[in-house]
Amino acid sequence: MAARASSSTILLILAMMLMPPCKADYFCGINNACYMIPSGCTYGNCDFEVVWSQQANSTKYDFKIAARATGWVAIAITHDKKMGDDDVYMCSVNETGTGSKFEHRFNRGRANIAGSGVGVVNTELTTKNGVVSCRFERDLSVTNNGVTFNLTTDWYMFFGKGPLVSGNPVQHEKIPMVTKQKVDFSLLPIISTDDLEDPHVEDDNGATAHRAGLLLVTCSIMAILTGTQM
Repeated sequence: MAARASSSTILLILAMMLMPPCKADYFCGINNACYMIPSGCTYGNCDFEVVWSQQANSTKYDFKIAARATGWVAIAITHDKKMGDDDVYMCSVNETGTGSKFEHRFNRGRANIAGSGVGVVNTELTTKNGVVSCRFERDLSVTNNGVTFNLTTDWYMFFGKGPLVSGNPVQHEKIPMVTKQKVDFSLLPIISTDDLEDPHVEDDNGATAHRAGLLLVTCSIMAILTGTQM
């Protein structure tokens, strides 16, 4: 008769069953926070991967950006869902087209400019099978072009891709998606497409409400002038 499983073995099995879903090698939600698109893709086979975690006993964070690209891919940390005053980390094909290049950049209004680079260190660059990959280390608090981005504060995150012209990044191909909610960097979230939105949707809704308000005011004025009850 087979020996009865010990209580510790049963508890271990139950704990593994209750663990959040994870991606191989990244252990998303356990060891790292992850953004992997499309949903359900596996490690190394995603169109766009972003992984980060805080170093043990340190105030520094490790990030990785990887994507299938012939131009640039980037993430931005931002206080709102609009472009402007954003801390940008860009990974792109290098000038020779044979490797990767990492840049710390900044969105000033709608212009993307060079970042300060202070508190940010590139640690690895790779290019393989059409995938550009950059790893970098970031201090807990980074000041970029006079704006401080401290990861003890929650921030929205943008995820974008675009082309290069003569080795320089130009406007994104599609509107970058932004997280619906601010990201808590003290946690290890798994961000999927369901957690993102087009930042223009909120703007469009606001514009629609504004137009509706103007129409209501106009109708009210006309009713007063003509003596008509609404």
